[in-house]
This record gives sequence, C-alpha cells and structure tokens, in this order.
Amino acid sequence: MEQVYRSIVRDVAEVAGVPAFSIGEEGIDRHVMIFKPEFAPSDDELAALRRGEEWDPEKAKLLAQKQELERKEEEERALKTPKDFVPSSNYRAKYEHLIGREAAKEAARKTQTNKQYGFVPSENKKDVRSIEQTLADIQSKKRQKVSHTPTPDLAE
Repeated sequence: MEQVYRSIVRDVAEVAGVPAFSIGEEGIDRHVMIFKPEFAPSDDELAALRRGEEWDPEKAKLLAQKQELERKEEEERALKTPKDFVPSSNYRAKYEHLIGREAAKEAARKTQTNKQYGFVPSENKKDVRSIEQTLADIQSKKRQKVSHTPTPDLAE
C-alpha cells in the first residue's frame, strides 16, 4: 500500500477511535493493520509483526524474563560500584607551580574594592531631596545657563 493511502487509512482509524499500525517493509509489503481497541497489540507484538515474524506469546514471556534478569544484574552492578568519585590525581599538586598553595584563600583575604573603577559608597548614591526640590534645582540650573550665555549681536 502506498504511503498516501496508508495515511488516509490511519486518519480514518484515528477518527473512529481504533488503533492502526503500519506493518511490513516499505515498497514491498507495507500495509496498515487495524485492531479493536480492546485487543490492541503490545509493543513486543508490534515489534515482531514489523520484523515480519509470527507473534509467539511463549517466546515473549521468555524474552521478558531475560530482560528482567538483565535489568536486575545491571542494578546489582550499579550498587557494587563506588558512588563517590575519587580523582586519580590531585589537581592542586599538579598546578601548584601556577596557582600556589593557598591561592584562592589569599585572594579572598586580599580582595578590596578598587576606587579607580567607580566605587561609590551607597551613602553617596542616596538623594535625600524631594521631587519638588529636585525639579526646582534643575530649573534654577537652566536659568543660570540662560542668563550666562552671551546673546549674539544682530548688528554685526
């Protein structure tokens, strides 16, 4: 069945509320299988159908038991491995010639603000004037600028 027809069948099945799955190899025997909702296939059954194999419930039980056994073995291996990671080398000793013995602690002790980079105490940042006072100051500065600017002579 071509892909266009399969998509139409899957759309109709979706509207009808029944599960539909594409089975088979593309270009050879690909087709759509529709199931009743109460008899929808399991994931293992779908995988077998898509591989072109017959579904065998007994074989599926054996496969499920094998997967469960592998999962338990993996959990046991995870419990046996150490949880805390211990590095094989000490990076401080390796890079001691670059960073020194107490580089980080010394740097933290000596950290001070650099006043060249615009350090201003928070007390200096607080403007205690009211809005009206600030507006009055701005207007007075504008008046001073206007009164001090020389007026160009028009007679020249």
